Amino acid sequence: MIGGFLNEQQLILSAADGSQTLRAELDAGLDQRGLQIAKQWHSAGFPDAQFSLATTAHETPDRLAELLSTLDREGLSLTAFMDSAALVAGAVGFKGVGLVLQFLRHSALVTRIVETEGRYRRAAFSVGEGCGLIDIRRACLQCIADRMIRQSRFDPLHDVKDEEYLATHLLDWLKQAMEEGSVTISMTALGKSIELTISLGEFINATEPIFKKIRTLVLDTRLPGTRDYLLLPDWLGHTPGAREYVAALSGSAAYLFDESIIARAAARCVLPPREDDAVTLYRQVELAPFAEREIKSFNAESSEYRAPTHLLYGSRVWQLMTSMRVGRGADCTVVLPQGVAGISRDHCTLTRLDDEWVLIDHSRYGTWINDERVRGRQRLAAGDRVRVGDLGVELNLITVSDNDG
Repeated sequence: MIGGFLNEQQLILSAADGSQTLRAELDAGLDQRGLQIAKQWHSAGFPDAQFSLATTAHETPDRLAELLSTLDREGLSLTAFMDSAALVAGAVGFKGVGLVLQFLRHSALVTRIVETEGRYRRAAFSVGEGCGLIDIRRACLQCIADRMIRQSRFDPLHDVKDEEYLATHLLDWLKQAMEEGSVTISMTALGKSIELTISLGEFINATEPIFKKIRTLVLDTRLPGTRDYLLLPDWLGHTPGAREYVAALSGSAAYLFDESIIARAAARCVLPPREDDAVTLYRQVELAPFAEREIKSFNAESSEYRAPTHLLYGSRVWQLMTSMRVGRGADCTVVLPQGVAGISRDHCTLTRLDDEWVLIDHSRYGTWINDERVRGRQRLAAGDRVRVGDLGVELNLITVSDNDG
């Protein structure tokens, strides 16, 4: 059995044990070059093996039917299509509810996966445009070009060779900026040497609008009030802005994974043989976890729940008691300003349930925790920011240990 993972920019093929793996970069999906690579690899090492292909959640039935017809025409007999997000979640063996973030050239996808008794099922997904792999890299290239224009009046993006030079070295430069806080870039243009140093902060500012879109996509897909896991492709670990705007989401333990795991997971699934001209799309998978040690934590500080002990508002601090009411009413524990639009007399309650603190929203106007609107109730953790009112009155949850102060 062999497995594959296909999206707009790459094709990955793998044996079940990972002993043989092929990666091919694609220009626009499975083009003729990609087909030739797949045929050669399949016929050379696995001529009689079953072949399952994982795809992203946005693929339509018509698109999959077209892809199936192409593979059949080229002699690549496909056993099944499989959901790539469900496969990676099953491969790492996480329990409960989680999110998988994936990228196309000019869009991003967030898929919500639900695990039940060892079965991993795609429950929902969201797609965002203008926040894909090419958009992120283009923003970083534009950051370099803008600095070069200011320093030397030369725009490297107006020359094909100069742009190719920047694109070729971009990933190494971003990795260095992430590790050292800045990177020095040198190139020769117009007969002279140009050298400039760009800080990590400049790259983060350049990618901020894109990662804010992705953050919103994640918030729109996750279940309100849940503490889930978030699986991210490993190249985001060297991409400025990913940690600050996506991995730092409260309530999500973020992990990086190599996308070859998806192809290996597809190869490991035991499926019935194909019997006719149609193949099944499996949105739910069941397989034994094998990649638990291959993922890397991307926000270790967020992976362990810490209950808050105190509430901060302005210059005042309240120790959290059994139950605390927040609003404009004089009988509230935390009395908010009168006359501020969007704040109710009895706006919300912070209450203790077992070993956790929960916020219950009573208002007509809404309450937000870390920019995510509360729908009914939501668990609170140390570091959470609670926002109410049109002007954004903010309360902060912190933990004070016995040794502090």
